Amino acid sequence: MKRYTALIVDDEPLARRTLWRLLSREADFEVTGEAVDGPAALAAIETRDPDVVFLDIRIPRLDGLQVARHLHGDGAPLVVMVTAYEQHAVDAFDVQAVDYLLKPYDDDRFAACMARVRHRLETEGLADLQRRTLAVLGMPGSPLGRERDATPGRIPVRVADGTWFLDTTRIDWIEARGYQSLLHVGGSTFPLRESLTRLEGILDPRRFVRIHRSAIARIGFIRQIQPLARGDYAVILDDGTRLRLSRTRRAEVLPLLGLRAADPSADRTGPT
Repeated sequence: MKRYTALIVDDEPLARRTLWRLLSREADFEVTGEAVDGPAALAAIETRDPDVVFLDIRIPRLDGLQVARHLHGDGAPLVVMVTAYEQHAVDAFDVQAVDYLLKPYDDDRFAACMARVRHRLETEGLADLQRRTLAVLGMPGSPLGRERDATPGRIPVRVADGTWFLDTTRIDWIEARGYQSLLHVGGSTFPLRESLTRLEGILDPRRFVRIHRSAIARIGFIRQIQPLARGDYAVILDDGTRLRLSRTRRAEVLPLLGLRAADPSADRTGPT
């Protein structure tokens, strides 16, 4: 079983004891320490490197929100904001807290929080695996990838029994969904913790085109273009999926389909 570490930050002894007690029931979590104010919290995070910080908002010297704003980049812990004041929920969202525990909380609410924390930690772990695999494959973003300056033919994706190296030529289209991308392949969907911009740089530009800020399509999978109002167009894929071609992408996309920007009325039934 993979074990995770947690840091408790609260200036109230009873609140710290409550979190210690609840976390001690979690077999895969270990409390690595505690802090009672903002500077002590930042020092403990630096030295103990916890996976998650349970962070009270109203603590001395630096409040919890100020502490959370210092935590960013690779290796930063997840943050669960803990407070008795519900008006801080929006602020917690702004600092990308994984959850917001409103005191007093019961065992069921804490269990729901821990399920959310575990999911995020597992997702981050998968993203780490994918980044390491991308480096081995020499994909852009790693030193090896920059040396080779090559377009890779496979992308590692998570499946039920491990990691599958997906042939990029089989991808039909990709959509942005929250903090991840969804790869649509022959009726199946695979989540990937990469941005569309990163994937656009990885994929072969002779086969794939960005049609909107939230979608990439395989050129050979585009069946039809339909004009819409205000200069936009609908893109119909071979599986019937209907996407939007934005005006900013029109001048790039239509010539790839053999169409002029002024006359996108033709159907395409095969690859270019």
